[in-house]
Amino acid sequence: MDPDETLVGGLDPLVNESEDLIQLCSGIAGPPRSAKLDDFKEIQTILEKYQEKSQLLDPLLPRVTSSIIEFLLANDDAGSQAAFRALYTLFKVRGFKNVARHLPHTVNLFETVACRLLNTPEENEAS
Repeated sequence: MDPDETLVGGLDPLVNESEDLIQLCSGIAGPPRSAKLDDFKEIQTILEKYQEKSQLLDPLLPRVTSSIIEFLLANDDAGSQAAFRALYTLFKVRGFKNVARHLPHTVNLFETVACRLLNTPEENEAS
């Protein structure tokens, strides 16, 4: 198979996925409780497709991370678990250093994060 055959109109197929990812992130960053569990699963699925070409995520990192963090700060419910999984997938695919530079580094969030971590029940499921 010719490498150009995998490209659609000279663009990598992941370009279409990036548009879907941006649209999903826009949906979760809206008003509290507007995000659905399925949206985070879809975000995870799209992010995993970037495993081989993770550098293509670089232009999307600020938007994706800020959307997930905004959701986590605004919501205190079960949707947070799905959001944390999406964030974990982002770290797994792109790497800690690349993602961490787009996370907020403010001290006032420390208490919120610590409380959520201490109150999060451990899951015994393998996923």
